[in-house]
Amino acid sequence: MARDHYITLGISRDANLDKIKKAYRKEAKKYHPDMGGTEKDREKFLQVKEAYETLVDEKARREYDHELATRGSR
Repeated sequence: MARDHYITLGISRDANLDKIKKAYRKEAKKYHPDMGGTEKDREKFLQVKEAYETLVDEKARREYDHELATRGSR
């Protein structure tokens, strides 16, 4: 886990589901491959998608938050 999903989506760690969805839509629209971006934009889109999929799943988000906390205490 090299990147912080909260930073990727531009949201705070206490963001609710609606804020996560809104941030995802905004970022996905900006970097979506159908918008004719570069390869770098495609990679960013995949990062945004991964962040969204992790944070909208309650169990995955809990595990991710725990991992962040563990990593931060090292």
